[in-house]
Amino acid sequence: MATGTTTNGRLMFTQTSCYLCSDWLDDSDVEIHLRKCRRQQTVCPNRCGAIVAKKDLQLHSNTCPKSYGMESSNEPSNEYVTPPNEEQVGEELSVEQVLQTLENDISSLQLLQTAQKEKHTDVQSELAHLKNYYDVSHRWTGKVYESIVALYKMCYQDKMQHSLDISGLREQLKGTNEWRTDIVNRIDALEKTLFFVNQDRAAIEQEAAVSCLTKQAAALSMGPDDGQQPSTSKACQPLALSALNSAPYHTLPAGSCDSTSSSSSMEPVVEVKGPIKEILDDIHKYQVKLNYNQKDITIRLFECEERMVELENTLKKCRRETYHTKQRTEELQTNMLMANNRGTPASENGHVMWRIDNFANRLQQSKELETMMKGPIFTNYPYGYMLQLEVSLYGIGTWRGRNLIAGLTILPGPYDELLEWPCRLSATICVRDQAANPAEAVPIYKPIVAKVKGQRDKNQHYVYVPHDQLYSRGYVKKDTLFLEVFVGEEGSDSSEL
Repeated sequence: MATGTTTNGRLMFTQTSCYLCSDWLDDSDVEIHLRKCRRQQTVCPNRCGAIVAKKDLQLHSNTCPKSYGMESSNEPSNEYVTPPNEEQVGEELSVEQVLQTLENDISSLQLLQTAQKEKHTDVQSELAHLKNYYDVSHRWTGKVYESIVALYKMCYQDKMQHSLDISGLREQLKGTNEWRTDIVNRIDALEKTLFFVNQDRAAIEQEAAVSCLTKQAAALSMGPDDGQQPSTSKACQPLALSALNSAPYHTLPAGSCDSTSSSSSMEPVVEVKGPIKEILDDIHKYQVKLNYNQKDITIRLFECEERMVELENTLKKCRRETYHTKQRTEELQTNMLMANNRGTPASENGHVMWRIDNFANRLQQSKELETMMKGPIFTNYPYGYMLQLEVSLYGIGTWRGRNLIAGLTILPGPYDELLEWPCRLSATICVRDQAANPAEAVPIYKPIVAKVKGQRDKNQHYVYVPHDQLYSRGYVKKDTLFLEVFVGEEGSDSSEL
């Protein structure tokens, strides 16, 4: 496993690997190892024209045609032929051996050219497939966008229509309440007027009855008079009877003859009859109808508000789907560019730097749409695993709203058939400190294990950085954030630097 040290925030490696046998060596032992590496190729000492690895030289000697006195076949060898090494330079070769070596080299070059053509054809077919996929996605995106625009227009029209309906209903309700208040006030005034009229009428009738009774009592006290008593009694009797019958008061108790007590015991009773009663009945019926209409209007207002809430939720969902579609289109464009450049990633040494601009705007988008940002694609070594960094600025799950969440994903690559699966890649994510003096910078290092894309793992491979820590120093400066990734070797566990 490669070991390294840090100097002023930089990672320095002290070991390297042999490009023949992939053994890890110290920097001082690389040159000596390359001279004696068992995978180094050499020419057959029997001069059969074959070039084999040093570790397979004994096996080749057992099957070499020259060892049995037979001439080598003129068929081209499938082994890759390299120029002779320094040990052969001094040896004299015959013309036949030189021609045989050249023929082997030409055959190897032809095979290599055929393999390159096949590879180029595969790349072109993959590029054509990606173009078709991009065209279909572009058309689908256009249709989705048109549908969203139409839905947004329909929602806006419904919202405006509902707003107008609600405004009209509110105006109608306001007018109804005002009319109802006016009717109630008029009814109260009418009842008060009727009460006072009945009270005055009762007082007048009571006074007439009392005066009549007083006159009758005075006539009786004066003694019998033949000429006047009958006429007086006859004249006062109908008036007294009519007054007693028409005056609304209670019957006096037995033995009470005092006029004061009789007047105080009388209680007038108002009984509404005729046109006034019909008017009051109509007003009561209309008031009941207004109450029913008011309840109906309240229910319709509630239904309109629920419909508006549903339309707003649908609009938010469509916006999220549009954002995901846009993000997917950007990924397809990135993959097309990568295929067009023959699969050249952003980095091939497991070290990549990602600059995130417009941090505040992207943080707000992450809060509203709950999306993960995709970083540049890179490999841990040439023709190795394809990796991509994912970041949620606002956080996900229990970390949402308080932390920045980052994860490392292993993507499907063109050389996966040659790699070891399952794999475990350890890496270190660094949040760079943009201090004015680089010597005083204090970066944040977080160890992480990469996960395969689409694989469900109960262990969520994410790291988090609190927002308070991000804003405490110069990690976010000029609305920009820098993330750096160092990928270790397969099967190794990265530790915090």
